[in-house]
Amino acid sequence: MTRFAARIALIGVLFCLPLCALAQEAKGGADAQDPVDSVLSQLGLTPDQHAKVEKLVAAFKEKQQALPTPGDVLLKDKELAKQLISGASFDRVKADQLTKAASSAIQARMVNRMELRNQIFQVLTPQQREQYMKKVMQAMAKGQ
Repeated sequence: MTRFAARIALIGVLFCLPLCALAQEAKGGADAQDPVDSVLSQLGLTPDQHAKVEKLVAAFKEKQQALPTPGDVLLKDKELAKQLISGASFDRVKADQLTKAASSAIQARMVNRMELRNQIFQVLTPQQREQYMKKVMQAMAKGQ
């Protein structure tokens, strides 16, 4: 029974969570749901700042689209995931390889987001920077 429960849990991790993330992106983009980025509308950006931020966001979106999502990585290796889940024995080495590939995709996307936040920060006035950092810290405290 324990092996069965472990297999069901692995199915959830390997398929359900990444697919949920993909569904969120399809609804409106994960970027649109970022609470830190939404604060920009509250900062009173000048037209020049707004134009600079729009360019930064456009470049960010291009970078993100060029990167695979964790779901892409897992779906690419669907056969390996099936083997891991349904095999007579569990191959931890292959499972580690698969999850490391998905983790690498997450890491690259997070680095891009942090770079965007830094670039936006550089465009802001000292007062706007203070407000922006408050929101960044609040989001980090919430795990977003």
